[in-house]
Amino acid sequence: MKESRFVPLTTKVNLLILVGMIVGIGTITFFLSNRLIRTLDDLSASDMNRQADAIYAAIESLMLPGEAPLAQGFFQRLNAIDPDQQVILFRTDGEEAFQDNRTILQVNGIQMSQQFPLRETMMPMATISPEDPAFAQALGSAGVPRDVFLRETQDGRTSFRVLKPLINLPQCVVCHGADHTLRGVLQISSDTTSLVQIQRITIIFAAGGFLFLVLVLGYALTRSLHTLVLNPIKTIGEICDGVSRGNLEERVSIRHADELGLLANRINSMIEGLIERFKLSQYVSGSTIRSLQKDEQGTDVKLTLFFSDIRGFTKYSEGTSPSKVVEILNQILDLQTQIIQEEGGDIDKYVGDEIFALFEGEKGPWAALRSAQKIQLRFRELGDQLEGLGVGIGLHWGEVILGRIGSVTRGDYTVIGDRVNTAARLCSAAKAGTILMSSEIIQWLQRQKNRESVPDPRLRGPFSLRVKGKAEPLSVYVSVPELKEIRSE
Repeated sequence: MKESRFVPLTTKVNLLILVGMIVGIGTITFFLSNRLIRTLDDLSASDMNRQADAIYAAIESLMLPGEAPLAQGFFQRLNAIDPDQQVILFRTDGEEAFQDNRTILQVNGIQMSQQFPLRETMMPMATISPEDPAFAQALGSAGVPRDVFLRETQDGRTSFRVLKPLINLPQCVVCHGADHTLRGVLQISSDTTSLVQIQRITIIFAAGGFLFLVLVLGYALTRSLHTLVLNPIKTIGEICDGVSRGNLEERVSIRHADELGLLANRINSMIEGLIERFKLSQYVSGSTIRSLQKDEQGTDVKLTLFFSDIRGFTKYSEGTSPSKVVEILNQILDLQTQIIQEEGGDIDKYVGDEIFALFEGEKGPWAALRSAQKIQLRFRELGDQLEGLGVGIGLHWGEVILGRIGSVTRGDYTVIGDRVNTAARLCSAAKAGTILMSSEIIQWLQRQKNRESVPDPRLRGPFSLRVKGKAEPLSVYVSVPELKEIRSE
């Protein structure tokens, strides 16, 4: 299975904050900006509609008494007041009214008199196509004339346009006749480019404010999360990594009154527990520790059994202070333990000044013999440093029962069997500086010599040895490292 790429938690959190703020604040900013633009457009439309209603009312007021010239002047003054705004009245065919004599001739014809004098000067006439969608809607292309409001953009300029149909009211038919519903369409157009620019500036400021807000809030949130969450998690991770490498000295110094504080306390408690277990492992054999993982009850295995005992220690203890006795005892036991463990042995237990060790595997007898020889040689080298004390060592090989021995509440993982007792008896019979081995060990060594080179263990024997609990004497061999001769007993 392919490993996923490692991404630091800090990167994930920073990315999450950034995306969250961009989406959240960006959505709010977009909504508010869009709402502001729509509000400005609505205000502009409402304002222009009010203007259209006012101009419409003025036109009716001027036209009812037949003051068309006044209406024309009114339009001209309106257009002169605001150059960005233009007011035009179109006939239903799209031509601009009040610019020629066409309407005057129609009215005089209906009145059958020279009611209004003809203009002597014709004015430039604006037109609008009847096919213009807005103009057509105002005329009632959908069935009913209606007001039309448009927002248009052309050549980079934006304008609003209102088209309002001019209804041929009953009081108007006297002059304009009753054969038509509309007299024209009033158009008011206003250039709102400056307003659009304001809207754009508003959007730019909103975008700038959004970016500034994202940066400020992002920095504040990131720093807060780093202080409150990420840094404590990083510290906890570093401590746990150190524990995995065997460093049990560091502690998590987090005092938060939250889940991280509780986690820190639990990790510190875990480290304390590991220290206790580590110290406890110094008092327990390796096989016992392995048994906790396997939960073994008892199995038949072939092991090499190693017993060593200090000779003359009881007499030495009687004339020596307790502190000195403990000091020399620990020194002797430590010397032997180091050598045994270097050769792959496992200390099963210490019984006073005695050591019981186990050697597993096919090479166990040779490793046990090599450990015993190194120990005896080391004792000779140290001499007076060990107060002249020496050890006797007994070695035996064979099948034993390895498993948990004891009660339900308290037990020990060790070996039992007749061969354990035999190895202990051999140790008891071994004199200081000697190694006493069973014939089983020698047979194993002889088999090894046939297959590979095994150094001469300087053996003497066999000898007959009677031990307690055995009806027949044991066939044993003695090894005294670097000793040229040994007498038979």
